[in-house]
Amino acid sequence: MLLFIAISFALLVSLLGFTITGTKALHTYRVDRTLRYGTDAALEVAVQMVKANPAMAQSSPVTPSGTVPPCAVQLPLDEATVPGASQVMVSGSYLTVTCEPTSGVAASGGPDIDSTASVPTQAARDVTFVVTCGAPGTDRAQGDRYECMDGPDVQELGRARVRFDIDPGFATPSERAIVPKILTWTLYE
Repeated sequence: MLLFIAISFALLVSLLGFTITGTKALHTYRVDRTLRYGTDAALEVAVQMVKANPAMAQSSPVTPSGTVPPCAVQLPLDEATVPGASQVMVSGSYLTVTCEPTSGVAASGGPDIDSTASVPTQAARDVTFVVTCGAPGTDRAQGDRYECMDGPDVQELGRARVRFDIDPGFATPSERAIVPKILTWTLYE
């Protein structure tokens, strides 16, 4: 009888140890998954934003206004949880996406030097997108929840390079680089 109790106790202790380890691993996995999915979604939103606004991310403006609108957006980093589940992200966390013409690529979105049209036509745009999380880390007062807010430290979570090719059927020649082609798409661990 004593042997049965000892074996049962050993099994119960080992089961409890596995449960605690599993809970800690689940928390870490949820943070990683939330950041990865959020980063991927932020890159997709930014690509669509630049696609919808051909004046963004040009090395030299072709638009009649002669200005290039800023190419940055902050997106909330939400996590869907079921009732009763604890959140792993601090409320109000967000990701910042910036984009700019890819360095080393001539005339990204600027005037098409091969064009013979009387009106300036837009060349293809080669754009680099970067997703960052400001002040990454856990907030111990919040119960080990991860935060992405303003702060001195910035962590790069993802980067993409997208070429916006010419849509020859687009009516406005100065805003025709709108067909996205993914060249690289990287999510960091």
